[in-house]
Amino acid sequence: MFKEGDKYIHFTRFGSINKGTIKHIGYVGTIDTTNSVCYNRPYMVNEKNIHYELDGTDGKFYKITTEYSEAECKQMVIAYQQLMLLKDRKRKEIMKPFKKTQTKKTNLSESSLDDIIKDKFNEDNIS
Repeated sequence: MFKEGDKYIHFTRFGSINKGTIKHIGYVGTIDTTNSVCYNRPYMVNEKNIHYELDGTDGKFYKITTEYSEAECKQMVIAYQQLMLLKDRKRKEIMKPFKKTQTKKTNLSESSLDDIIKDKFNEDNIS
């Protein structure tokens, strides 16, 4: 998965994020007498000579495939926002025929007494 010279991003167990370049990849032989096996546990050393275990105890490590500039990131954010607006507009167009009509509340339990009096007064004046 990783090779020397690869760039990585590291998400620590404590929530911080680090980036770096791999200087060396190696394996430590581990003997497990409980399961009667011997296996190789991977580790890496970055350009600052910090050693990390790659078995998950030091956090999650991912290989960086592409790095973007700030301008490219802003363009992507704008493009995703426009896409979300288009999807929302399309969803509203599709749901328009199925929109529920608003029903008047005529119960005292459903609306305030003032609203009922105003509605009744307006109906009597119109007729």
